[in-house]
Amino acid sequence: MFFEMTRNSIVFANRTGGKTINVAILNHLDMMFKPGCDICSAGAVLEQSERCYTYFKTFHNNEFLYKMYKGVPTKHRTYYENDSKLEVITGTEKGLNGPHPAKARIDEVELMDWHVLQEGLSMTKTKETTDGTDIMSQNSFLSTRK
Repeated sequence: MFFEMTRNSIVFANRTGGKTINVAILNHLDMMFKPGCDICSAGAVLEQSERCYTYFKTFHNNEFLYKMYKGVPTKHRTYYENDSKLEVITGTEKGLNGPHPAKARIDEVELMDWHVLQEGLSMTKTKETTDGTDIMSQNSFLSTRK
């Protein structure tokens, strides 16, 4: 996903398989190395989205990474100095209807109703940056194998 060789990914893993922390890492790397990258991270339940954000925020406990923040980070929106943005939303029809980021990461898709997931499928759009390069639109769907 980071190298933008595919538009969509489906991730299956067991509970405690590292899906959520890996999404947090991917969010950080995309924001750090792709200036102007907009990301929405959603969970079928808000607690799952917040867990991903907690992992993301923990990465910034060192001085170097903390300096990347632009302003005060919040659960709802976090900005980097390079104009990248992370939005943490709930995986509801209302939450998924509106933002149009380059990257959408949706956790626990197996718990979503089909019509809600369809809102998530139409969120992303490729973004042209100020230097003329594109940030590819991508969707990542995560599910626990049960």
